[in-house]
Amino acid sequence: MLEAGASYISIRRVRSTTHAAYNHVLDATWDPRLSKHAAEHAITVNPITAVPITGHDNMRDRYLNDVELYHYWTLLNSTGQSSLDVAIRALRVDILLGGQRCAQLLSVRLRDVDLSAGTIALHDQHGRRKTSRAHILPLTTHAKVEVAWLANRAMSMDSEFLFASKQKNKVLEADTVSHLTTEISRYLIEMKKITEPFQFRDIRRTTQTGLAALGVSMHVRAQILSLSPSLNRLERKFWLHDCTVQMRDALNLWEKHLTRLLSSAPENERPSSDMSWLYAWNR
Repeated sequence: MLEAGASYISIRRVRSTTHAAYNHVLDATWDPRLSKHAAEHAITVNPITAVPITGHDNMRDRYLNDVELYHYWTLLNSTGQSSLDVAIRALRVDILLGGQRCAQLLSVRLRDVDLSAGTIALHDQHGRRKTSRAHILPLTTHAKVEVAWLANRAMSMDSEFLFASKQKNKVLEADTVSHLTTEISRYLIEMKKITEPFQFRDIRRTTQTGLAALGVSMHVRAQILSLSPSLNRLERKFWLHDCTVQMRDALNLWEKHLTRLLSSAPENERPSSDMSWLYAWNR
């Protein structure tokens, strides 16, 4: 596949799917819940296990420091309206929620939003879960305003999706949000605000690093990002607290940090309505 020009991501997806298929057949022999037809293939070993995972030696470590985050957050808070306004708001909501996975955030439906309780539910299918797990996050003051705007927009479009696309009952594509992040990075480099490019996935690492610097514990950060913290056997069995209060406190602390960054901007770099860079990219 590599010689044929396939990307590392595509190769890993094929490996993962094939590996899971062989494991399903192997598990069917002993698991009465699985289809007995799978056990009829006489497979006794998973040959994909020996195939190395390609491309994992290039793990990224890019994150935005406070100076870079200040420029990124300042640009996202420009007030102009454009056809990409919903994508900009998606980036703002993502960072206010502590850096969520793009596809999970964009797939949120209106029924997943509870403005009266101040919560939003993402559905986490990451890892080996057979069914998605509700990942409920508290909404900070700024995040609640953003989500309320998006909810009103979705209802006016008669869409069930919070991040509704212009196409009827379609969701904003993750590629659109990812490409917008890349374009923002390119623009900030061109304006000599930052020196290294960044991608959407680096924002997740940025929030994790920033929350750690603000003193938020690893367990709370893991809950915000829907990760599995390093727990011992006893903790995994008995540590079932959902950390809602702690997550709300942490995200409020993070929002205050972002607000401080924005308020520290020099007068000539305050958010404005000049969105010409976006219009130029969207032509």
